[in-house]
Amino acid sequence: MTTVDDEVKARINERYLKYAVLSDYFPLTLQNGAVVDGVTALCSHCQGRLLHGVVRGEVRMAPENIFRVTAIGWCIECKVLSPYLFHIVPMGDTYDFRYMEQRGWIERCETKSVIPFPVKDLQEMLVAGANTN
Repeated sequence: MTTVDDEVKARINERYLKYAVLSDYFPLTLQNGAVVDGVTALCSHCQGRLLHGVVRGEVRMAPENIFRVTAIGWCIECKVLSPYLFHIVPMGDTYDFRYMEQRGWIERCETKSVIPFPVKDLQEMLVAGANTN
């Protein structure tokens, strides 16, 4: 008997495998000439850094030369999937990360290549991803 949890897990697994390894999209050169060499994702459970090969996703150009990144990372240590949704925005001669919170897009005022802000609701991200295909 298939349960709702089994169906959700199957859907998550299907979407995860559909994506390319996120590091294949980098380095990114922004309109202002800034180069984003890559990103390092953190597990939403243990906060450990995920290996590049287990973070899969896509990078799309959004209006106003913003890159929209949708990704899912698999933590080998704690067996948790961490979803990510953020924008890379040109700022002067560098860039910022912006991520979604309940009240809207929030600036992450740092230029590190670490993403410490996973999307809280995986199902919300799956729905958003399905609407962009």
